[in-house]
Amino acid sequence: MLAWCFLAALFLRANTATTCGPSGAAVHFDFDDGTAGNLGSGGSALDGILLNTASVGSSNALSGQALQIPTSSGALEIGSAGVGLGSVWTASAWFRSAYPTSGARILFGGASVSNTSLANIPLLTNDSSSFLGVHMTVDDSFHPFAPAVSLDTLDNGKYHMLTVVGAGGVTTLYVDGVLAGTANFQSTTEISYVGNSNTFTQPFAHQVDDVYVFQRALSATEVTELYTCGALSGTLTTTTSTTSTTTSTTTSTTSTTITSTTTTTTTT
Repeated sequence: MLAWCFLAALFLRANTATTCGPSGAAVHFDFDDGTAGNLGSGGSALDGILLNTASVGSSNALSGQALQIPTSSGALEIGSAGVGLGSVWTASAWFRSAYPTSGARILFGGASVSNTSLANIPLLTNDSSSFLGVHMTVDDSFHPFAPAVSLDTLDNGKYHMLTVVGAGGVTTLYVDGVLAGTANFQSTTEISYVGNSNTFTQPFAHQVDDVYVFQRALSATEVTELYTCGALSGTLTTTTSTTSTTTSTTTSTTSTTITSTTTTTTTT
């Protein structure tokens, strides 16, 4: 299936240069024109706003240019009020060079709630671990994906794509187009920030690229297609479905490590 999707995306890229992957994204930042302009259906109202030290540049970009977060205060804000999620949604981004574990690390963050720092956060790591999960204001708690997925195992100097799909009260995580885990909690509010929290103290990674937000739930096949399109845009190590399973010594959670074994080189 992955090979078929790769060939289909290659054909599509050759024949429709500006279109690849699932349609209907409300937000899409590819940063390749040197700005954080929104290429999605939400238009300029959802253009990205570079905050503090964040910039767009070619250093270690997946393709062309990428969002650069060189210090802990950098972030990208989506419009002036974020993009609403509703009952079904998908958010996806590629990242490289995660920040060290010194607190929570937030890839997609919501706006502040009641003038506090709390927010529904569709994807982050916990303060005390590198496990990926979601944070909900309803109980002010972090809920890891099961099986557990560690950000540190993906921090190998290569780009990886993280995708979260919210539907039916469940958030599903995909790593490099492969189903990796679920959490029985789901945000239905908004995504306002990419790469950091609303307090600008919880950066996720030094580079973030090819950001998507859909106001619908992508299927597993569409997530794979989205990954394939990103993989076509540069040189990276792809992830196979081979996994190794270990048991954490500090929790009773089973940790699944996604391993990279196949190298794909694409010239654009």
